[in-house]
Amino acid sequence: MLTKNGYKILLLSGCALYFQPTLAASSVKSGKPAPTHHAPRARETLHPAPKAVPAHKDEYISVRKQVVGANGVTNTTPGGGLMPVQSAAKSVSGVSRDYIAKQSPTANAVTLLAMSPGVVVAANDPLGLSDRMNVSIRGLNQTELGTTYEGMPAGDRLYYTPFATEWSDTENISHLEVSQGSPDIDAPVYNSVGGQIRASARQPSHKAGGYIDLSGGNKSLNRQFIRLDSGEIGHTGIRNYTSFSHTEVNNWRGSGNTKRYHVDSHFLKEWGHNSIAPFFSWNWMRTDVYTNPTLSQWNQYGISYNYAGKYSYGTSNYYKLRFNQRQNVIAAIPTQFELMPELTFKITPYIMYTRGFINSGANVNGQSMFVGDQSVGTVQLPYSVNNVATVENVDAYTQAAGGQNATLTWKHKFNTLQVGYWYDYFDHNENTSYTPVEPNGNVMNEYGGNPIKTSSGTVIGT
Repeated sequence: MLTKNGYKILLLSGCALYFQPTLAASSVKSGKPAPTHHAPRARETLHPAPKAVPAHKDEYISVRKQVVGANGVTNTTPGGGLMPVQSAAKSVSGVSRDYIAKQSPTANAVTLLAMSPGVVVAANDPLGLSDRMNVSIRGLNQTELGTTYEGMPAGDRLYYTPFATEWSDTENISHLEVSQGSPDIDAPVYNSVGGQIRASARQPSHKAGGYIDLSGGNKSLNRQFIRLDSGEIGHTGIRNYTSFSHTEVNNWRGSGNTKRYHVDSHFLKEWGHNSIAPFFSWNWMRTDVYTNPTLSQWNQYGISYNYAGKYSYGTSNYYKLRFNQRQNVIAAIPTQFELMPELTFKITPYIMYTRGFINSGANVNGQSMFVGDQSVGTVQLPYSVNNVATVENVDAYTQAAGGQNATLTWKHKFNTLQVGYWYDYFDHNENTSYTPVEPNGNVMNEYGGNPIKTSSGTVIGT
């Protein structure tokens, strides 16, 4: 504590300064002596007069400074980012940028919520890269949970898998929230009877700049992330950031690895209480899958057990024949207009397109081939022994979704009235085929470009 000219200066951590003037006569800057208080007369002690208001009251001046790190950390959220302030009249938990930035950058939006009350996340890799996970909230699994990213429905509409790695890189996520009960009334989800997970992206910076994040670890983990902020473009009020990341790591058990490439681009234009915020995300990821060991296999091989690391002619358990690959594009234009001081209109048109492969290995007999449930007789298979050949089963699929979610909200004092309309279209196509495996374990085209056909040219598949 320092004292100067009658002022006490308390220096506290966090660059906060507090100034408190004392009642000493020297604190009066006018130079006049401090007022003198005479002792009361005897009769006044029997009927004391009201106490006079002191000429000088204590005055407190608080100066605070908040330092925001390059990664968005402010260190102002309670609980280190695990207890953001909530105002909704329901059970809501979440994590803020203060917590997200301190976790592994390979994590995804769902694994970051694993510390929230009632949320259980079971993933098949320790980094959070894989989307093959199970999520439950208070005993209700992911088929009963709704997921949204920037106001649009996210995740797979067929199997209800969140696929959170496709939403955004964690460096671009501002906060995550999970409702353990009722979802938002305007949420564009139809399976959220067990809760809702919401992810929000950071806003583009007002100033031009950039951010680079590099990561490394065991199992040959390497990750690179770069983001460029444009700042305000000219005098248009439009701001943007675009980021790119690459991640690669070996499987933690046995042979194989995971590769991921991701691009985020967000725009923002604000005027008054109105805003337009288009965004675009592209994600490509390929994962060599794991096999499930028995207890005896685990006791014998431990973390070395998985599909075979080398190809043996005539066997189908080669790890390169078994992988999941998924390429995804999502785009939306969240828009908000203030029609009147108490009337707001929001609309979010969106699209999503996915192309993926779920491949595996198999041994097939050319004397019993089918197209669907129709037998096609004997087919001469390449690289076969007694017309039995090892093939890669190519399971290719495409998904397309699009729609819009519109809400009209009227707020007056403590009352809120909402009406809205949500339209969503979803299309899924899936085709399978067999691709012959060469004696060295290679395939000519693992994406179904060289399938096995009948003599009439019909593609053989399940």
